Amino acid sequence: MTEGSADLTGRVIGMIESIYSLPPGVVTIDSARGEIEQWDSLGHLVLILQLEQEFGVQLSPEDIETMTSVRAIADGLALKLAA
Repeated sequence: MTEGSADLTGRVIGMIESIYSLPPGVVTIDSARGEIEQWDSLGHLVLILQLEQEFGVQLSPEDIETMTSVRAIADGLALKLAA
């Protein structure tokens, strides 16, 4: 993981903790949707909208469908931001 991707991952983790009102340190790069109670279908929509606003990207339905873990979100955003 490069420094840039570590920073991106940290931002994603912070957003998830903030959106779902979780204490710092609960969410890791390996955290996934099924492990966080608040990360249900509505919570996923809220997260996606916040990610689009925060990073200035437009996520396709295919992108959204695959973003089910912190790692997948960070990887997907990295690709979008590099394009």
